[in-house]
Amino acid sequence: MRYVQLDSLRGLAACAVVFCHATNVLPGVYDDPNQLWWLTQTPLGLLRAGHAAVIFFFVLSGFVLALPFLKGPVSYPSFLARRICRIWIPYATAMVVAVCCAICFYPSEVTGLSRWANHSLALPDASLIADHLLLVGTFPNGTYNPVVWSLVHEMRISLIFPVLVLVLRLGAWWRVLGAAAALSVASLVVERLPFWAGSNDLLMTLHYAGLFVLGMVLARDMPKIQARYARIPVWTKALLWLFAFVCYGHQAWIFPGSRLQHVPLYRDGLIAVGVSLFIIFALSPSRFSAWLQGKHFVFLGQISYSVYLFHAVILLSLVHLFFGRVPLGLLWIATVLLTIGIATLAYHVIEVPSIRLGRVFRFGQELPNTQPVRRSTSGERTSESF
Repeated sequence: MRYVQLDSLRGLAACAVVFCHATNVLPGVYDDPNQLWWLTQTPLGLLRAGHAAVIFFFVLSGFVLALPFLKGPVSYPSFLARRICRIWIPYATAMVVAVCCAICFYPSEVTGLSRWANHSLALPDASLIADHLLLVGTFPNGTYNPVVWSLVHEMRISLIFPVLVLVLRLGAWWRVLGAAAALSVASLVVERLPFWAGSNDLLMTLHYAGLFVLGMVLARDMPKIQARYARIPVWTKALLWLFAFVCYGHQAWIFPGSRLQHVPLYRDGLIAVGVSLFIIFALSPSRFSAWLQGKHFVFLGQISYSVYLFHAVILLSLVHLFFGRVPLGLLWIATVLLTIGIATLAYHVIEVPSIRLGRVFRFGQELPNTQPVRRSTSGERTSESF
């Protein structure tokens, strides 16, 4: 089953990342947020909540990837082949474009742009090329395209996803979510061990894996969650909407200066609560759900991966080529238009064929159904859920 509402949510999250990066070129936003406080310390901050949007991506990925495993046995080699085709082929294409644009258009600094827009650029060598091709190692992944870091975690977690599905065997939702939180706590504990000499980036993958698990338990228990949500009164739903915005936007606007923002479980955990509520709102019968099924939002969701891959490269190329000669507002408009156009082309020319190619791979032994089961009083097998 495909939930087009989730595609639309992914598209809206991609828009937040675009807006975040567009404003990051301003020194008064990225270098000294207090200068443009009206953009960084007001509700407008929700529009540029780029990190929260990536948390949205992780939870949505866990939700969507869990659906085939919840239906029955899944072949791990086939699953991995489809995942590589879905993520890596469009990524590799975008990286070729990113490297070419970086070398040609933004190899040097431009006065008036932020440190983010003027980040250091290394010429590609064999080691850096190999790291980008593998996508799962620890390397300076922001050299050419600042969005690559999240794809590194996405691909790593995809490699071990069937192991995460086994977590659902813990049964009740609170045990599964407890295990998800334990993954984040474990990353903090290992980081502080005196003999740990590995990369903290690998530990963050462990933390983000917990967000995938959250999406998985939402996918498993969504029918019962929807039924309970439908029974609560309207005023309670209104409070839940308010609570969702507070949780989702606490880092971007409400509590941006809190010391707890350095604790991943607190920072991303609260965001994930808001994300979970938005998913429930989207999949429950309502005007919001119907709104997300509109053709424009569904289209935005379809091209969202290519939007995510190409927008920063387009933005950085334009500001380095024309900043100071063309008003920044026009460069932002050009970035949006070019991003939509290129993303639409990339979706049809690269993504769709990659998805079809992934469906060709059907090999290997199927993994056993990992859903915990119990017998009802009638003898029918049912899933233990929320």
